[in-house]
Amino acid sequence: MVWTSITLLVMIYVFACAALDIITMDSDLQNDPKTKEIQDDYFPNLLVAMVTLTQFISVDSVASIYLPLITKKWYLGFVFFPMMMIISIALMNLVTAILVEGAMSQSEQDRKDGLIEREQMFRNLIPEMRRIFRSMDLSDKGTIS
Repeated sequence: MVWTSITLLVMIYVFACAALDIITMDSDLQNDPKTKEIQDDYFPNLLVAMVTLTQFISVDSVASIYLPLITKKWYLGFVFFPMMMIISIALMNLVTAILVEGAMSQSEQDRKDGLIEREQMFRNLIPEMRRIFRSMDLSDKGTIS
């Protein structure tokens, strides 16, 4: 889970750097009042950009952020859509895989514990079973007839 978190943080960092570079350097976006407001609110610096992009993990009201930018500059779709696909879908699938792997590992351990418990139970039954068979051996020859 730690490596997943680190991977997620690195992906958000990379996309935040790319978004900052592309969005803040575009003069058309700076001159448009609507996109300028988005730029000032959501992409003023790296930390705020990273916090903004964490919304993309759960796809939490992100359309209000990327839609005006993409409407103005279509190529920003190549920044936002891969980010949504990679972060919200692929990395969350990775988290799910880790959780499933943990559950399967625990299930395997439980199965092994059950086998050990049954083996111990059978070992404890052996003396009792010997006593029962000896009591059935009326001729003391080691056979039951």
